[in-house]
Amino acid sequence: MYKSNLKRLVKIFIALPLGVSILGFSSPTFAGDAPSKQFIKRDLPLSWILDEWYRKNPNIPLYACVCTKVYCDNSQSWPFRSFTIGGVVPALGSYNKNQTERIGFVCGQVDAKEIEAIKEHPVLENP
Repeated sequence: MYKSNLKRLVKIFIALPLGVSILGFSSPTFAGDAPSKQFIKRDLPLSWILDEWYRKNPNIPLYACVCTKVYCDNSQSWPFRSFTIGGVVPALGSYNKNQTERIGFVCGQVDAKEIEAIKEHPVLENP
């Protein structure tokens, strides 16, 4: 039961951007920094980062992680920020997923089909 609820929650959070406002789903073309670099400074839709990582590393598992504590301090590793309950971060590979879970996040694996489905059905505007 817990894992199926987590899987649903992960699917919702990869579609939604991080932060309070609701933004778009499709990954834009960036003239500047890649989404993973921009995420250090500001919230972005998680699908942008997952798409970037999948294109570079298609054989490495991707995870969406949700903070389950009042405060999850991720300031010592990427994205070098702290999050509160409900905050969402992506993780690339099992090692990063395990590190993220150690500081209070719960992670679920995201497959490439889910990323593509989100990109193919943009329902909201991009930031």
